[in-house]
Amino acid sequence: AKTAVPGLASVTAALFALVLPAKESTGVMLALLLIGDAIALWAYRRDANTAVLIRLVPSVLAGVGLGALLLAVSTQAQMRRAIGAILLPLVIVTLAQRRWGPPRVSQGRVARAVYGTLAGFTTMAANAGGPVTSIYFLASRFSVSEFLGTTAWFFFLVNVVKLPFSIGLGVIHAETLGLDAVLAPVVIAGFEHREIREIVVTAGLSARETHYSVGAEAATEVFAALLVGALLGWAPEHIMNVGWASRGPAFAEM
Repeated sequence: AKTAVPGLASVTAALFALVLPAKESTGVMLALLLIGDAIALWAYRRDANTAVLIRLVPSVLAGVGLGALLLAVSTQAQMRRAIGAILLPLVIVTLAQRRWGPPRVSQGRVARAVYGTLAGFTTMAANAGGPVTSIYFLASRFSVSEFLGTTAWFFFLVNVVKLPFSIGLGVIHAETLGLDAVLAPVVIAGFEHREIREIVVTAGLSARETHYSVGAEAATEVFAALLVGALLGWAPEHIMNVGWASRGPAFAEM
């Protein structure tokens, strides 16, 4: 969820809501996301666009408040249905972006209010604000590092704000923290273990998130494979043979 993989957090939120009580599932995920946020923040700590983040504060806080209200008044069954109702359109949005690219979004006050409120609400209610924020941040025409840095800071700060709400609503308690303690090493391991082929995969995913073009994604993967070989000191003939990193027909054509 912290590596620009579109829609991955939405899938995770759905799985957690299936195997845990719906409300508590949001609390378990929040603690794990904060661990991921801390690691992502270290990687991209200098790359955030603070001006954009500051402008989003009022609308995001309003959305978080609405999400907390939903958690407070819903039963477990109602919350499970609400999470499904939130996630389904977000998955559709993610697939639509993959097919047709991100929509054109104004950077004015109205757009900021709408997207900020939606991001705050969806992340508070279902830990699934990624698709909404991606649309808004992509419209800002950030570089890849600035996009990842702004996203990392955004979710770290929002998740910290969500923490007292979640504790006060009883969705984070001793039992959920015990489960988080078991799952936390898995989250950390996801950042620590990185094979050279995974570097190529991650490079392609970054291109997908910013360009939504199969050609751009394949070109980025080929270039990443060339860089990996060069940085590892391979012989020139081995560097140019990038077949080891092949990701399919588009990669082969490129």
